[in-house]
Amino acid sequence: MRRASLTLILSIAACLLQAQPPQESVSENTDLTSIGSDELFDFENTTARGYESAGMYGECKIADRLFPLTKGLNGNDDRKEVIRLAYPYYCIARLIIIKKDGKKVEGTGFFISERCVITAAHNIYFDDTKEFAKEVTVIPGANVPLDYPVLGQATATTMRCMKKYTEDPKKNRKYDYGAVILPDDTLFENVGSYLGYNDIDSLGKSNMDMELSGYPRADNKMPRQLKSTGKITRYDEHHLHYIMDTSKGQSGSPVFIWNNKRECIVVGMHHHDNGRSNQAVRVNEAVMAKWNEWSKIKPQKQ
Repeated sequence: MRRASLTLILSIAACLLQAQPPQESVSENTDLTSIGSDELFDFENTTARGYESAGMYGECKIADRLFPLTKGLNGNDDRKEVIRLAYPYYCIARLIIIKKDGKKVEGTGFFISERCVITAAHNIYFDDTKEFAKEVTVIPGANVPLDYPVLGQATATTMRCMKKYTEDPKKNRKYDYGAVILPDDTLFENVGSYLGYNDIDSLGKSNMDMELSGYPRADNKMPRQLKSTGKITRYDEHHLHYIMDTSKGQSGSPVFIWNNKRECIVVGMHHHDNGRSNQAVRVNEAVMAKWNEWSKIKPQKQ
């Protein structure tokens, strides 16, 4: 798709959306692999209980459309809908995850390279069955009022997560991150960009406003990308804690800040809500090393 044509389509989509009425209704660094016949474990996807199988452009309050406001961590739900598909929001994808029994779950992921989409481990590995997902369909920019994915979509069967996470997901939440590896660069050619990441201490930004953007579970409604802004309330070696509204489907969403060059830097990956605050896996040295490794994977042809 040529960039000029894509820009025109996205502009038309934004106009249509504004006119639309509300819609109804083993070591720490070891990872597990799903690559068809070479998989270490059978692959299946589950959303662990207690987790969420979890803008600055043309934004509007959730109350203006989509579904009714829900009660957020600070009272009302303060998320805003991403209307215009601009950087970094087109790098964030809705995930349609199919388990081996045919059941469907939803989540969020984001590009860190041409083929690597980071998401929560509990989106792609299921503790109840000890299996990975059968397949994951990646749909970037899935929040426009059209009946087809403007940026395209791709289905992957190659995935990664940390072995330590699979041993005890509830205890080892600090390892609740994984990757979906696309079969080729075709989808990325339409997306055209991916997100950088770094440790928040290295950036000296722990008191800065952050954003979190992802796809709440659609439940047969038209999917929408929603974003929140807020500050870190506390953080430790493995987690960031913050008061930003989220809901099921948004696990795997990037938590990011903006640098002086207006570049988006991911500092965490949202994965849990304990009822008092939301929580992200912190991008620390170990996480960066694993993401760097996963970003270079080229799936074996089946």
